[in-house]
Amino acid sequence: MRLLFEQWAFSISGDCHSSSYKSDKSAIKSALSLFRVKWKLLRLKYEFFFDCYYLTEKYNASQLKKLAAYFQDIVPYFAKKASKDVDSVFLSETECKRIPRALFKHRLANNHWANRKPKKLLVVANMSAGKSTLINALVGYRLNRTKTTVCTSRICMLYNNRYNKEGIITHSNQSSFHPEIESTSSDDFTSASLRFNSSLNDRAICVIDTPGYNNVDHPEHRKTTEDFIKSNHYDAILYVADGRYMGTTDEEILLNYIHLNTQKPIFFAINQLDRMKESEDSIKKIIGDFKSHLKRMKFSNPIIVPVSAKASLFFKLGKNTLNDDDRFEYDQLSIKFSRNYFDLQAYISEAESTNPLDATGIHQLETIINNILHL
Repeated sequence: MRLLFEQWAFSISGDCHSSSYKSDKSAIKSALSLFRVKWKLLRLKYEFFFDCYYLTEKYNASQLKKLAAYFQDIVPYFAKKASKDVDSVFLSETECKRIPRALFKHRLANNHWANRKPKKLLVVANMSAGKSTLINALVGYRLNRTKTTVCTSRICMLYNNRYNKEGIITHSNQSSFHPEIESTSSDDFTSASLRFNSSLNDRAICVIDTPGYNNVDHPEHRKTTEDFIKSNHYDAILYVADGRYMGTTDEEILLNYIHLNTQKPIFFAINQLDRMKESEDSIKKIIGDFKSHLKRMKFSNPIIVPVSAKASLFFKLGKNTLNDDDRFEYDQLSIKFSRNYFDLQAYISEAESTNPLDATGIHQLETIINNILHL
């Protein structure tokens, strides 16, 4: 089966790295020929044609008629009926009992998903608030490389793809598929689609990353973020605040710009709370002070979620995927988030967390995203 499916793939797309297969008519005829499974003769004509039409429909539906004519011209006599039957399925939406129901079911579900317009969540913050790490935590993978210098320099869109269970498809000047998700970096693409490791993984959602607003070395980053805020090409804004430095001038400037330039829903995440010390800091007071500050800036009834982006990302990734330095920090965070003081979910919910990941507040944030975007 694997050999036959590889023959199909190479007959459609070719492969410059292989001398075993050819991308021509003889390869297609070979793919349609008899294939022995033990003593039983098995043809997979219908499956072969279904795959070809399905791929063509997805990427260039206007070419379906040309594909039908092409197949009628080149396929062997024994496969012409199968080709016509599948033509009718895609060109006239007729039924065909020879095609496995699983293929029809997959096409129906995929088309239903593809026709849903994704809800877009714009994430904004000043530098060092942990915005990129929080996006990584929502997605469940390290796509945005966190550095001591500026990370995000342009708008980057991350789409959840519920049917792409492995790997990531990236888009920049061209589209590419990468089987290893964390081998890619958002520095190298402008948009990507992958299956989120999140409670949002069955939702049609796009998370939009923006440059740090107050980067004095790159003032063009501020304009990029402002232009996108003003465009209103999104459904809601998530503002990420740094719990260590609240009420700064830079924060007021950004919040004021948001308030004046969009009517879209906005909610807030206070990040970096894993840096707090129980003997010195009151997380409850930090949340209360931030809420009062937002009300003074005319954000009525602000929704605020306390989170630790780094802890939630580490707990989602798992200790075995981390390097030695990160494993050491993972152990420290595990101890921290087993304490009541760091049960961030409990600060805005009556329910106490049952595990360290819940305590980071990430699940509470995902629930609020789901509710605000009406996913």
